[in-house]
Amino acid sequence: MPSQIDKAFEKFIDDMPLEKLETFPDFKKTLYETEDFVLKARGLTTEEPKKVNIYIVMNKHAKISTMRGLNMAKSQVLCEIDNLPKPEEIKKQLKVNKVK
Repeated sequence: MPSQIDKAFEKFIDDMPLEKLETFPDFKKTLYETEDFVLKARGLTTEEPKKVNIYIVMNKHAKISTMRGLNMAKSQVLCEIDNLPKPEEIKKQLKVNKVK
């Protein structure tokens, strides 16, 4: 049975606006945030082909009490910057790469 955190994680990804996954900066930036989770871009990798590191962390001020103060990574995806997957595919990969 999925935990409260797992359910909130799935909802965060499902509710994330697709436009947040269409373009990415080449520097660290928060892309989307709710009370429980934060979507961030960490910047570009140094090797070719260049990839952007997109990841989700638990919000340290989460409304779910068991998450408060954790601020740990929940999922991560590397996407080629010159060949970005569709936003729907990025969402799918974020779910698949979920940290247990």
